[in-house]
Amino acid sequence: MLQPRIYRPVVGSEASLTALASSLNSLALCSKHAHLQPRTSTIFVRYASHAQQGRANGPSDSAGRRLGAKKGSSEWVHPGNIIFKQRGTKWFPGENVGIGKDHTLYALEYGYVRYYRDPLKHPKRRFIGIALAKEGPGSELPTPRNAPSRRRLGMFAAPMNRPTEAQKSEDESFLEAHMSAASRAPPIKSGRSVSAPTPPPAPFNRDGTFRETNTSIGLAAERKGVKVRDFDRSDRWLAWRKRQIRVKRGMEAKAARGTKKTKGKKSNKGLKTTQRKK
Repeated sequence: MLQPRIYRPVVGSEASLTALASSLNSLALCSKHAHLQPRTSTIFVRYASHAQQGRANGPSDSAGRRLGAKKGSSEWVHPGNIIFKQRGTKWFPGENVGIGKDHTLYALEYGYVRYYRDPLKHPKRRFIGIALAKEGPGSELPTPRNAPSRRRLGMFAAPMNRPTEAQKSEDESFLEAHMSAASRAPPIKSGRSVSAPTPPPAPFNRDGTFRETNTSIGLAAERKGVKVRDFDRSDRWLAWRKRQIRVKRGMEAKAARGTKKTKGKKSNKGLKTTQRKK
């Protein structure tokens, strides 16, 4: 506690000093503050508040995203297999490979994974593709320009093998065993004339279906002697006439639907209006 500095007067007596001392003693603390004693000073430091639990401050360590390559080079994949997971297009989809909205690359065909570059498409980009063959010219990516494309779905163009004599006899015996009784019956005689012979059975396929070939279906009009007028692009009269016929048929159908009586419930709107007037 600071005390006032006492200056000694150059000229004075001891009476003045006694009066000053008595005045200082009168400045003592009152009884209400007598219990207060001078103490050492304490420094209080305030720290920033910090949440102790929950996700208010974010997770300390999140789980990994499992990014990276899922299939290595020359590894066999089928459609739908994930090849590479990434954030951004570090790798671009190549041949027979698709890309998802999160930049995940996945296979579109059965084949083998290939990591490659294609300078003709882009000088710096890296691509991931699917080769349809493990070895040989079909296993190299990218395929050269104007090269014959490989067929998808695991099918390849191959010459058709003609049936042998043994195969023909086996097919005939199979058809004979499954032929119906009506097909084997002889033609019926009625008076002088003989009814038309029974038409030959439809060609029977080995997979258990009866179907006429497309070639014979296309020649049906020629067998019946039906002649179709050749199409002439400049003949607009024929096109207009056909259009008028379609419009006329549509109007007749609409009129027929309008005159047709409905079997629905009768309307009672009139009854409601009369009741309201009453």
